[in-house]
Amino acid sequence: MTTGFIAGAMYLAILFVGSVPFVLLATIIAVITLLELAAMKHISLRSPGVLLSAAFTAALVFAAPFLKGSEFQTYFIRLLVLLVLVLLAAVVFSKNRFQIEEASFLFFFVSYIGFSFYLLAQLRLESLLLVLFVQITMWATDSGAYFVGRKLGRHKLAPHISPNKTVEGSIGAVAAAFLVAAVFQFIIRRPLFASAGLFVTVTLIISVLGQVGDLAESAVKRHFGVKDSGDILPGHGGFFDRFDSLIFVLPVLYLAGMIS
Repeated sequence: MTTGFIAGAMYLAILFVGSVPFVLLATIIAVITLLELAAMKHISLRSPGVLLSAAFTAALVFAAPFLKGSEFQTYFIRLLVLLVLVLLAAVVFSKNRFQIEEASFLFFFVSYIGFSFYLLAQLRLESLLLVLFVQITMWATDSGAYFVGRKLGRHKLAPHISPNKTVEGSIGAVAAAFLVAAVFQFIIRRPLFASAGLFVTVTLIISVLGQVGDLAESAVKRHFGVKDSGDILPGHGGFFDRFDSLIFVLPVLYLAGMIS
């Protein structure tokens, strides 16, 4: 409990500061998240493939203050093409100690983690209120799912992936998200979105697809037979555990044209 409170307070403090400090924090979290995934896959963190993948992840996220829109899209594509070539070269020159399956795994998660945390950094550079809205609505979703599921949960949501999640908890998560989102919108006293319909759509995406992101992370952990993605936050797991929903939702908002 204490660890979670301190970590959350530090995160929010740097979030409010914004600018390069938050971009740097997002970069560090993204790199550690990638390392957690590599560790789950039992790839040596000292292997050239992992070290190169961590560097490429950092290069993606830290581009936020310098590139956006079409400029970033070109940079992103070229960086990923280069990463493919570098990882294949690592397979060759390691004499197959670093294998093609590991290279594919790292490429997938550099793309996913790096792009999602780039979006988080870019969103903060553009609007403190909007990134707070997304973050707080996500936290409300997690809390609603936990407390309602614990109190009223009867029907399993996805027992093959996460046995503790329930349909009632999922419904409670959406209800909590809308309640907190509405209160946040009322407190700031100016609309974040062009219409009530857009407000509802964004809140629904954050809450519903945030839960999908949580289940996706549970599926990854279940595949590798681990309870937590890491132990950097004692009692709360790793960064992949803490940011699983957010890193799934941000690309969806991007594809829907709601963030850039």
